[in-house]
Amino acid sequence: CKLKLAGYRLYYLSNIASDTMENIKQRDFFPLFDGGIASCDVHVNKPDPKIYTLLMQKYHLAYEESIFVDDNKQNAQAAYNLGITGILYKNKLTSVPAGLGGLAFLEELYLECNEISSVPDDFGNLPNLRELNLSENRLTSVPEGIREMSKLEYLDLYKNEIEGEIPSWLCDLVGLIDLSLCANNFTGTIPENIGNLTNLTNLVLYGNNLIGTIPSELFRLVNLSTLYLSENQLSGEISSEFGTLTKLHYLDLGNNLFTGYIPAELGNIPDMRYCFLWYNNLSGTVPESVLNHPNFSEWYIVPQNDGYSFDNYPSSYSSVANIGALDRSRHERYSESRMKYEQRRLERSRRMHVR
Repeated sequence: CKLKLAGYRLYYLSNIASDTMENIKQRDFFPLFDGGIASCDVHVNKPDPKIYTLLMQKYHLAYEESIFVDDNKQNAQAAYNLGITGILYKNKLTSVPAGLGGLAFLEELYLECNEISSVPDDFGNLPNLRELNLSENRLTSVPEGIREMSKLEYLDLYKNEIEGEIPSWLCDLVGLIDLSLCANNFTGTIPENIGNLTNLTNLVLYGNNLIGTIPSELFRLVNLSTLYLSENQLSGEISSEFGTLTKLHYLDLGNNLFTGYIPAELGNIPDMRYCFLWYNNLSGTVPESVLNHPNFSEWYIVPQNDGYSFDNYPSSYSSVANIGALDRSRHERYSESRMKYEQRRLERSRRMHVR
């Protein structure tokens, strides 16, 4: 309102679904806009330069006289690259706003990149919530209210300060499709009832302090596409039951304490794009099914396994002359794979935010 009173014209440029846009148009603040463009109408999303150009041309706006405000760095940078002044806006909430629990109609709630350390008592009173993103905050425990969100499909608690064991009640949220608890301080074992989450396609637990073996119940999750368990202290042998997860594209077991042999069944997962086994204590021979996998060049097994003795490992991957270059290139591709996961998280966040 202050900007309008000061004589500025206001336009929206939003990555948004059509049904959400229709709801936004009914809100009290919408008449404040002098116009705008929604991605659902032009089939282009920020930070693609095309959507900015469409807005500027449609309303005959001067690039050098315009200011673009966004809470996503890539979007603000894209505006700047076109000659528009780009401002990156970040909230710094320290708690979930009171009263959210009364919004029974709410289906999506994205509160990432704040400093939230507490949630209100009525937080669980969101019976229709399907997507909840509290990543990159300062939570020290999983909010109890989440257990009441029976329709939840997407839960992201990435990069908080959460300690203690993973609550077993999380595994009662049987509608979950995507669960990310990575980059926290979780301890203890992976819950035995993890097998309840049979709809999961993405399970991301890397960067914690989990111990023990992978529970056999996990192999009931036959819809998994992404399974990241790296950078923990998991131990025991890598189970042959991994072969039942035939939809896996990304499997990361690196940086743990696994011992024993590489199961041949891993090589029977047809569409496995990346498989990380390095920084463990594996030995034996590499199964023929693994060596013959069409994506074997993107599998990360040696030379980081301490004292490895894979006698049949291809010389092109294990010769002393190649180890340095191999190490560097594979670290780069490992970073690329992790980055792709982060990009998927950000893309989902951008789709659901009202910019």
